[in-house]
Amino acid sequence: MERQRASVSMAAVCPGEGRGELRVLPSQGEVVWASGALMFSACPLVSPLLHIWIASLPDDRLRLMAPLSIEITRDQSGFIAECKKLDEFGYGSEVIDSVEDLRETICELFWELQDGRDLAPGLVSLSRTIHDLVRTA
Repeated sequence: MERQRASVSMAAVCPGEGRGELRVLPSQGEVVWASGALMFSACPLVSPLLHIWIASLPDDRLRLMAPLSIEITRDQSGFIAECKKLDEFGYGSEVIDSVEDLRETICELFWELQDGRDLAPGLVSLSRTIHDLVRTA
Protein backbone atom coordinates (compact mmCIF):
# COMPACT_ATOMS: atom_id res chain seq x y z
CA MET A 1 0.00 0.00 0.00
CA GLU A 2 1.46 3.34 -1.03
CA ARG A 3 1.24 6.17 1.54
CA GLN A 4 0.52 9.81 0.76
CA ARG A 5 1.16 12.83 2.96
CA ALA A 6 -1.46 14.16 5.37
CA SER A 7 -1.94 10.60 6.59
CA VAL A 8 -4.26 9.65 3.76
CA SER A 9 -3.63 6.22 2.29
CA MET A 10 -4.26 4.85 -1.13
CA ALA A 11 -6.49 1.81 -1.09
CA ALA A 12 -5.54 -1.76 -1.62
CA VAL A 13 -8.38 -3.27 -3.59
CA CYS A 14 -9.53 -6.80 -2.81
CA PRO A 15 -12.14 -8.88 -4.66
CA GLY A 16 -15.31 -10.01 -2.96
CA GLU A 17 -18.23 -8.65 -1.04
CA GLY A 18 -19.27 -8.19 2.56
CA ARG A 19 -19.37 -5.63 5.32
CA GLY A 20 -16.19 -4.28 6.76
CA GLU A 21 -14.61 -4.12 10.13
CA LEU A 22 -12.90 -1.17 11.83
CA ARG A 23 -9.82 -1.59 13.99
CA VAL A 24 -8.03 1.15 15.87
CA LEU A 25 -4.29 0.74 16.15
CA PRO A 26 -3.45 3.01 19.12
CA SER A 27 0.30 2.60 18.84
CA GLN A 28 0.20 3.99 15.31
CA GLY A 29 -2.71 6.38 15.85
CA GLU A 30 -4.59 5.21 12.81
CA VAL A 31 -7.88 3.54 11.98
CA VAL A 32 -7.79 0.61 9.58
CA TRP A 33 -10.91 -0.60 7.81
CA ALA A 34 -11.27 -3.65 5.59
CA SER A 35 -13.97 -5.48 3.71
CA GLY A 36 -14.06 -7.90 0.83
CA ALA A 37 -14.52 -5.02 -1.62
CA LEU A 38 -11.78 -2.63 -0.55
CA MET A 39 -9.37 -1.71 2.20
CA PHE A 40 -7.96 1.59 3.40
CA SER A 41 -6.43 3.29 6.39
CA ALA A 42 -6.20 6.88 7.53
CA CYS A 43 -5.77 9.05 10.59
CA PRO A 44 -9.23 10.64 10.81
CA LEU A 45 -8.18 13.17 13.44
CA VAL A 46 -5.63 14.67 11.04
CA SER A 47 -7.62 14.72 7.81
CA PRO A 48 -11.40 14.62 7.25
CA LEU A 49 -10.88 13.29 3.71
CA LEU A 50 -10.09 9.72 2.65
CA HIS A 51 -9.00 8.77 -0.84
CA ILE A 52 -9.77 5.19 -1.84
CA TRP A 53 -10.04 3.12 -5.00
CA ILE A 54 -12.83 0.71 -5.95
CA ALA A 55 -12.23 -2.15 -8.37
CA SER A 56 -15.56 -3.94 -8.46
CA LEU A 57 -19.26 -3.26 -8.78
CA PRO A 58 -22.14 -5.10 -7.09
CA ASP A 59 -23.68 -6.11 -10.44
CA ASP A 60 -21.93 -9.30 -11.62
CA ARG A 61 -22.73 -8.39 -15.22
CA LEU A 62 -20.44 -5.33 -15.02
CA ARG A 63 -16.66 -4.97 -14.75
CA LEU A 64 -14.57 -1.87 -14.09
CA MET A 65 -11.81 -1.51 -16.67
CA ALA A 66 -9.55 0.12 -14.05
CA PRO A 67 -9.95 1.04 -10.37
CA LEU A 68 -11.99 4.22 -9.79
CA SER A 69 -10.75 6.95 -7.49
CA ILE A 70 -13.22 7.81 -4.71
CA GLU A 71 -13.06 10.58 -2.14
CA ILE A 72 -14.81 10.15 1.21
CA THR A 73 -15.90 13.17 3.22
CA ARG A 74 -18.08 13.52 6.25
CA ASP A 75 -20.98 15.87 6.82
CA GLN A 76 -23.42 16.31 9.71
CA SER A 77 -25.56 13.33 8.71
CA GLY A 78 -22.92 10.79 7.66
CA PHE A 79 -20.43 10.08 4.91
CA ILE A 80 -20.30 11.02 1.23
CA ALA A 81 -18.42 8.93 -1.34
CA GLU A 82 -17.70 10.93 -4.50
CA CYS A 83 -16.45 9.74 -7.88
CA LYS A 84 -15.35 12.96 -9.58
CA LYS A 85 -14.77 11.24 -12.94
CA LEU A 86 -18.49 10.48 -13.16
CA ASP A 87 -19.76 13.33 -10.97
CA GLU A 88 -21.68 10.79 -8.88
CA PHE A 89 -22.16 10.46 -5.13
CA GLY A 90 -23.10 7.85 -2.56
CA TYR A 91 -24.39 8.56 0.94
CA GLY A 92 -24.48 6.55 4.14
CA SER A 93 -24.27 6.67 7.91
CA GLU A 94 -21.01 4.66 7.73
CA VAL A 95 -18.13 4.82 5.24
CA ILE A 96 -18.94 1.39 3.80
CA ASP A 97 -22.59 2.39 3.32
CA SER A 98 -21.60 5.48 1.30
CA VAL A 99 -19.20 3.44 -0.87
CA GLU A 100 -21.80 0.71 -1.46
CA ASP A 101 -24.41 3.35 -2.36
CA LEU A 102 -21.98 4.88 -4.87
CA ARG A 103 -21.14 1.47 -6.38
CA GLU A 104 -24.88 0.81 -6.87
CA THR A 105 -25.37 4.30 -8.33
CA ILE A 106 -22.62 3.65 -10.89
CA CYS A 107 -24.36 0.43 -11.97
CA GLU A 108 -27.70 2.21 -12.32
CA LEU A 109 -26.09 5.01 -14.33
CA PHE A 110 -24.44 2.50 -16.67
CA TRP A 111 -27.72 0.74 -17.42
CA GLU A 112 -29.65 4.01 -17.82
CA LEU A 113 -27.14 5.25 -20.39
CA GLN A 114 -26.72 1.85 -22.05
CA ASP A 115 -28.19 2.52 -25.48
CA GLY A 116 -26.96 6.12 -25.78
CA ARG A 117 -29.94 7.15 -27.93
CA ASP A 118 -31.91 10.37 -27.45
CA LEU A 119 -29.50 11.76 -24.84
CA ALA A 120 -29.06 15.43 -24.05
CA PRO A 121 -25.60 16.76 -25.05
CA GLY A 122 -24.27 16.67 -21.48
CA LEU A 123 -25.35 13.05 -21.07
CA VAL A 124 -23.66 11.97 -24.32
CA SER A 125 -20.28 12.87 -22.82
CA LEU A 126 -21.16 11.13 -19.53
CA SER A 127 -22.31 8.06 -21.47
CA ARG A 128 -18.95 7.88 -23.27
CA THR A 129 -17.07 8.27 -19.99
CA ILE A 130 -18.96 5.57 -18.13
CA HIS A 131 -18.74 3.16 -21.07
CA ASP A 132 -14.96 3.70 -21.15
CA LEU A 133 -14.78 2.85 -17.44
CA VAL A 134 -17.39 0.08 -17.14
CA ARG A 135 -18.00 -2.86 -19.48
CA THR A 136 -20.34 -5.80 -19.49
CA ALA A 137 -18.75 -9.05 -18.36
